Amino acid sequence: MSALAVVARVPTPQADHWFPLVPRPMLTWCLAFLGGIWLASAGVLPFWVTVGLGLVGALGGFLARRSGIATVGYGLAAAAVGALLSAGQAIPRSDDVSRLVRDGQQVVLTGYVRSEYASEAGRWRRFLLQVRHLDGPQHSGPASGEVLLRATVTEPLLDGLPLRCRGSVRVARSAGNPGEFDFAEVLARRHVSALVDASEVHLAEELPLPLSHRVRRAAAGLRGEFVERLRAAMPGPYRDLYVEMLAAIVYGIEVTPVPSYWADAARDTGTIHLLVVSGSQLTLISWVVLAASGFRRWAIWRWVGQTLRREPPMPSRVVHRVRWWQAVLALAALAFFALMVGTGPSVSRALLMACLAFVAGALDLDYDPYTALGVAAAAICAVDTAALFSIGLQLSFAATLGVLLAVRALPERKPESSLPQRVLQGALAGSAGCWLLVTPLLAYHFHRFPLLGGLANVVAIPATAVALVLTHVAIPLSFIEPGLGAVPLYPARWMVDAIVRTNDVCRDLPGAYVGATHFPLHVCVLWYAVLAGLACAYRARLSFRWRPTPRHWAAVGLAAAVALALWYAGSAFGPDRVTVTFLDVGHGQCCLIEGPGGRTVVVDAGSGYTSGDGQRCARNVILPFLETRGIRRIDALVITHPDADHLNAVPTLLAALPVGAVLEGFADPSNPVYAAACAAAESARVPVSTLAAGGAIDLGGGARLDVLWPTGTPSDEAFDDNNRSVVLRLVDRQVAMLLPADIGIEAEEELLRRGVSLSANVLQAGHHGSSGASTWGFLQAVNPAVVVVSCPAGDAAHPAPAVQARWRSLGVEVWRTDQAGAVTVVSDGRRVRVRGHLRRRAQYRSREAAPAWAKASSTASGACAARAAASSVRRGRTASRTRWAISARTGGVSSWRRSRNRSMMPRSSGARTAAMGRISTARSSSAASGGASVSAATGSAPSRSFTTTVPAARSPSRLL
Repeated sequence: MSALAVVARVPTPQADHWFPLVPRPMLTWCLAFLGGIWLASAGVLPFWVTVGLGLVGALGGFLARRSGIATVGYGLAAAAVGALLSAGQAIPRSDDVSRLVRDGQQVVLTGYVRSEYASEAGRWRRFLLQVRHLDGPQHSGPASGEVLLRATVTEPLLDGLPLRCRGSVRVARSAGNPGEFDFAEVLARRHVSALVDASEVHLAEELPLPLSHRVRRAAAGLRGEFVERLRAAMPGPYRDLYVEMLAAIVYGIEVTPVPSYWADAARDTGTIHLLVVSGSQLTLISWVVLAASGFRRWAIWRWVGQTLRREPPMPSRVVHRVRWWQAVLALAALAFFALMVGTGPSVSRALLMACLAFVAGALDLDYDPYTALGVAAAAICAVDTAALFSIGLQLSFAATLGVLLAVRALPERKPESSLPQRVLQGALAGSAGCWLLVTPLLAYHFHRFPLLGGLANVVAIPATAVALVLTHVAIPLSFIEPGLGAVPLYPARWMVDAIVRTNDVCRDLPGAYVGATHFPLHVCVLWYAVLAGLACAYRARLSFRWRPTPRHWAAVGLAAAVALALWYAGSAFGPDRVTVTFLDVGHGQCCLIEGPGGRTVVVDAGSGYTSGDGQRCARNVILPFLETRGIRRIDALVITHPDADHLNAVPTLLAALPVGAVLEGFADPSNPVYAAACAAAESARVPVSTLAAGGAIDLGGGARLDVLWPTGTPSDEAFDDNNRSVVLRLVDRQVAMLLPADIGIEAEEELLRRGVSLSANVLQAGHHGSSGASTWGFLQAVNPAVVVVSCPAGDAAHPAPAVQARWRSLGVEVWRTDQAGAVTVVSDGRRVRVRGHLRRRAQYRSREAAPAWAKASSTASGACAARAAASSVRRGRTASRTRWAISARTGGVSSWRRSRNRSMMPRSSGARTAAMGRISTARSSSAASGGASVSAATGSAPSRSFTTTVPAARSPSRLL
């Protein structure tokens, strides 16, 4: 009773302090608990420090005489409890499947079907299997945990069905690129231990069906029966589409999916929350149960009316008294409905808040919605700490909090205002509050957000409410007679039409939707900090009766405009840097170069060998990464050579983004993948030009891409396709990077013979590090400090062992995309900095760069190690957070570089002497022949050279 009193008995709104957390200690402790979970996931505090802070906080709160100090002390204790609980849940049980199987093993699993997972295209169906027994090479006996089962079954498997399956184990790989969908992280948050491709599936009759599974199966069967009754009673044409839409409104889009174009329109206009089960469905069920049980005072409606009217003084008891048996009936109905739709974040949040409201009404206690919201979040995260990082939970709680804050901040009721005016005012305020708190999360997770979503919600919210009521009326009538159920379904169809047409109209409005906009974490924090400051200022005005004059408002607006302008200038026009990102595309290559001022060049875009592989690479990897970078236009797209693994994603890119020009080394009309790329360029009206040695691409700010190869003359035809690849050398003042594409030994020797300047700080491994490239002479002429390899996972030939031995002998740092994910190199003209998306360290770190590595990573080495151990078991969250991996002084041809070369001479002096001899011979023969050599630094070029200047001074596409 005392704990419940702490939750429910809070000061009334009229006595509320202007700072909202002071009079709500339970809310403060819940927020501290959630903060402790976040700190544990970030690995900020060691174990013994967490325990110490918890003990000190609990002891200080117990001994404190002042309520404020006690609140802070208990808050520290709550944070420690959250951190320890998160760390404990990250450790799997000893019999968990993740500890008993390995990748590629053949196992036999026995367990229960938990639920059906989102099915993928093709013949496979996916299910979550709760394991009870495991027969494998390393273990045979009882086991626990869940696996994602892929099986070739034609019929859906009911929840709780006992199965025995045989298959091979696969381990989901974390996303290697920013913006890429991290399937491993999603599975880890759902505590799925492994993936199993089942070759045999049979019923396990010896397993008894537990009571919990029987209840879920009964609820799922009843839900299916309700949907079938709706389908039988639905009048008019296109009954299946209307049934799917109404079923999604009642049971949620996750249980009954709707067509993809409807779901996309709802996301674009900000009305997708109407297709997710939340408080509206539970409120309607509560009304029905209370009305049927004789409760005629409509407590919830009275509370809504009082909230909208803001009648002073507002009563302290916003939930009216109900009888205990009425509360039990309502909670039982809500629990059964939750079983039918699943206990997702929004359902759990609404159910817990309803429980607190009914308990407060039955025991005659006060009810505070903010405290109830915090308690609901803490309870959900206490059961599963990984839920805190769930996108669904974040969006659900942010939307609810936004509606509460906006509606309760409405001005007092005016005498002349009518009920429709107050309802419209509340709907507009709720939509605005929801938009303000949800927008940063949408921009952070999905890199897009609706700008005019409130307009669609004005029509969609009341239409959805009416459709929800009519559908609930039609379901029982359809059991009596399908014709009776069709009577309320006629106006329900009209409501669905109103929702769909409103979404279509609002979606086509100019500026209705903002895409390719990514909010980093610090921008989200800044957004919420500004909102909190405005809320505190508003409440201070109410508490201290401060009445600002128009002059005050003008000063505040001017200060906000200046701050916004400074923030925009600082974020849009950053330092004069060049960023090169080598994406993790598996067997393929894609490199994005971002010059000063926002100029972008994509060098190759491909993965795999088929056009389907290229489409998946573009949609799942390249385009999401461009959205995270805020890139809406590609100034130049370079195709080094017409191989599928270098260009099969080009048609999708040309269809999705505006491209300034396509630059290629040579044409190959007989190649179908190349022909598809040319057709896509012609369809998009993008000019196609040929690159040749001596050409250059201006990146602005003194940075340029020099073309070193091929020559563009008939002599190039003596080489095969790989050896005719375009070789680029990025020059940024004292820093250089060499991109040799897929050239082999013949092209490398030709470049050495011609005396082309090859020296570079960063080298992209030629031909993915295969044995047919990266000869001794070429590597010593380049003399790199960092080598980046674009290679697939599990391929022993890329990079080849012999090539790795040469890198190891040279002492360079090797970054592989299959191990480090996307590798980003940032140059400020004097030095380069390298980081990997998956936080994998470089291999074969040079002796000179070791101190720089230690200095860059010493501050978080222990925390990263602890977090990596925990996240490898449960969470894959490290993929979405990058850190600088190295900050080595690798500037141009500095004295540090010459000293490094001299220190390496005894190890490779013979090969270096031979290479220098070839270069000097090539230079002398070139001079004797009349200066036929090509030097990109001097700008001389043959007749077929191509020089392009990226269009200058457009507005930066990256706002954040």
